[in-house]
Amino acid sequence: MNTRIYLNNPETTIEPRDGDKTQLGINLSAGHTGFTGISYDLGGLREICSNGMKGWVSDLELYQDHTEEFRPELAHHAVDALIEGADKYEQRLKDAQNHELMNLDEALILLQETGIGEYFENPTADLLNAAHTEIEDRDNPTIYETFQTGTRALEHYSDAPQHAKEQGYDQLSQLLDQDGEMPDIQEYAADVVNDRMNQYAMDEETEPYWEDERDALHELAELRA
Repeated sequence: MNTRIYLNNPETTIEPRDGDKTQLGINLSAGHTGFTGISYDLGGLREICSNGMKGWVSDLELYQDHTEEFRPELAHHAVDALIEGADKYEQRLKDAQNHELMNLDEALILLQETGIGEYFENPTADLLNAAHTEIEDRDNPTIYETFQTGTRALEHYSDAPQHAKEQGYDQLSQLLDQDGEMPDIQEYAADVVNDRMNQYAMDEETEPYWEDERDALHELAELRA
């Protein structure tokens, strides 16, 4: 079971970029079989395009194991954390606008390496369609634009069921949050590119994300050398 709860409250509406408002809320997920716990995650809904998103500030997520007796106070804590942390969420997204990647190819590789490709019939084409709207400068995409490219693609180009999309939003959150902090984007991007190149080196049957991906990886490695 997955549901989104929004408070429709000015205190939980953030605007990390002029004209780009996001209503914060809680993404509640629980297994209907009783074998998984209850998770209360930060959620957001962008007003300009109804993109969903999930959990990019992991230190404010709450979880109850399925073996525990139901703890309703966690829901209250989740709402308190949402209201008290709204400024932190907004700042994280503002910070993401100051971190640029090398080019659009690198943005696509970072998105694919989160694992969200499984939610699309044509991952690269769908991500490119979303990027056309979200990324202003293809030569200097920001990690904010890259993140929003992923959320737009999931919301508008994926036919996956909602619970799968929620998992995709969770996977995308690694672009903005690792161990509760914004990752060092330059180090993170370099590691992803190197890991992808090593994957090709170790497995000759690796399927490229697009026809010229190998060339793009070598170019990126040279740019980051």
